[in-house]
Amino acid sequence: MKKLLVFAAFLQFSTIAANAQVTESTITCRVIGSNDKTVVSLFQVKNGEAVKVASTKPDQNKIAFFKVSEQKEGTYFVVPAGSHGAIYRNAIYLKRGERVKLTGYIGTSMTMDFDSCKLEKPNLETQRLNKWLVKFADFSTARWKEKDSFDFYAEYKKLETFSADLTKVKTANSQYNAFLKDWINTDLHFLKAGNFFYFNISVKKLSYDSSAVVQPFYKSLNDTKILSTTAAFNSTRCFDMMKYVLSYWVYQKKLKPESPFDNTGMIANDNLKAFYLAKFFDRINTYEEFAKYVMPYKETFTNPELKDSYNKKYNALTKYAKGAPGLNFSFNDVNEKTYTLQDFKGKVVVIDLWATWCTPCRREKPTFMKIEEEYQGRNDIIFIGISQNKIKEKESWKKFVNENAYKGLELLDYQNQFTDFYNLAGIPRYMIFDRNGKVFTVDAPRPTTPEFKKTIEQALALGK
Repeated sequence: MKKLLVFAAFLQFSTIAANAQVTESTITCRVIGSNDKTVVSLFQVKNGEAVKVASTKPDQNKIAFFKVSEQKEGTYFVVPAGSHGAIYRNAIYLKRGERVKLTGYIGTSMTMDFDSCKLEKPNLETQRLNKWLVKFADFSTARWKEKDSFDFYAEYKKLETFSADLTKVKTANSQYNAFLKDWINTDLHFLKAGNFFYFNISVKKLSYDSSAVVQPFYKSLNDTKILSTTAAFNSTRCFDMMKYVLSYWVYQKKLKPESPFDNTGMIANDNLKAFYLAKFFDRINTYEEFAKYVMPYKETFTNPELKDSYNKKYNALTKYAKGAPGLNFSFNDVNEKTYTLQDFKGKVVVIDLWATWCTPCRREKPTFMKIEEEYQGRNDIIFIGISQNKIKEKESWKKFVNENAYKGLELLDYQNQFTDFYNLAGIPRYMIFDRNGKVFTVDAPRPTTPEFKKTIEQALALGK
């Protein structure tokens, strides 16, 4: 009896171990045309975007190897670059325990995809997904290259027919069937809404495909259900689709949003709201902006990745918040005299973060100096230029300051303490600290705008 029990236990353990081994998938890519600088990256589609999960250099046999321990089925891209582009023809729908092999050919084109890619015995799900990706890529390429002769409406109708035929035939994998339908619908919504704006909503004066004769074509975009589920997360064009659909709704409702954040309320699904907001985190430079635009939707950040993104942004911005202690810098001027923020306690401190190599900085500097002159004679305010030039540029910075007759206090932050502490993406940047060395704003308007001086006056009025 004991032997039987031991054997049963051994059999159960062996089965568990075997299952544990099977759940690990692998992707082996032979890279034709690679060299010692080639880097191959693996991207996984997560929450509506392709996220890099691994990078490696091909070995001496030109093989790039990846292990995937993900317990769920998923979509992956293998690309000979460090970043993922917008349009790819070759995806892998990876199942647990699969051993995928492919050959990628690096050509002379500037795309981030392989010039061609051959999968060995791809599963049915991968074949069907790639049929769509190739069709979408061909459509998008033709739309761009043949824009003068391309009949978008007729070709879109053909694309719809193709997608209907593709999704009509179901696989035995019900999860995949829903996934493919979601991916395709998201792409189709993106194309339709994008075409209404001629695929450009980044300009101030938008152009619209607003002739009455084609408006029935766009009618389906009015369906609010488009943004009522997380179906769009299954496509890498989730965010682009959302931007264009929301812009279309804004147009239809004749709204005039001041920023993309004003559109958040039109998104019915909470996870999509959080995803949309997180995509604009790079536009938020102050705690006050975060509190205004994002914190009202804090409860929507339930997705682990998005919740982590929220927390990181919140934690980073608390040191930018109005009333937070300012960075007590310690920098030298052109005469090697050291100054700190605490040296100016009792004064409003107006800071210009600049560098000699920064053209926009130099354009703003004369106006900054002119405004500084307007406050001469007051003992409750000081203007300071803090250069982000490197230590090796120290002498050229001194020469530049003297030759241009910068009369105000100019300091050198050669270690970029300000840009690192306040997580700044670029310069010029203008900051104002109150009389107690606390943040008034770390993102003041530029001197060439009327708002700059107004902000200074507001800081001077504080605590009077």
